[in-house]
Amino acid sequence: MSGPIPDGKRVAYSSWAVNWILAISGAAIGLVMVLLSIFLSGRPLGLLIGGISVLVVSLQFSSLRVTAGQNGVIARYGPFGQPRFRFSRDSISEAASRDVTIWDVGGLGLHWSPWRGTRLTVRTGPTLQLSMVNGCTVLISVADPDYAVRAITGR
Repeated sequence: MSGPIPDGKRVAYSSWAVNWILAISGAAIGLVMVLLSIFLSGRPLGLLIGGISVLVVSLQFSSLRVTAGQNGVIARYGPFGQPRFRFSRDSISEAASRDVTIWDVGGLGLHWSPWRGTRLTVRTGPTLQLSMVNGCTVLISVADPDYAVRAITGR
């Protein structure tokens, strides 16, 4: 789901990228673990805690909400909106659209490395690439990276 949000004379971009396979499979695995902990004799507490953890983490990190505009970019993971990342327009030197593969991002989710920068990805494909003033690179999963670039640059 994406599209322009009118803001007076400014244009902003809002996107919600979801990895449904990760969300459904993680929720199913977590639910099975919770049910097993309930129905197994001895009631293994570790299995219950693990199942709840898998369920919450898979749902939290399988979606990403992104808002981009002339003030910069804000990215929020999952239904709780945490972790939240804010990249001010002053700290962005260039914004571009890029298609990424799983090999480009090194796996889905929240990643950081000094060589690859920050990656906020929930799926492969269209991605917003931010080149920061400090030399770092940020990749963010969005539905329409070209529109996000136009909203950031004001064009």
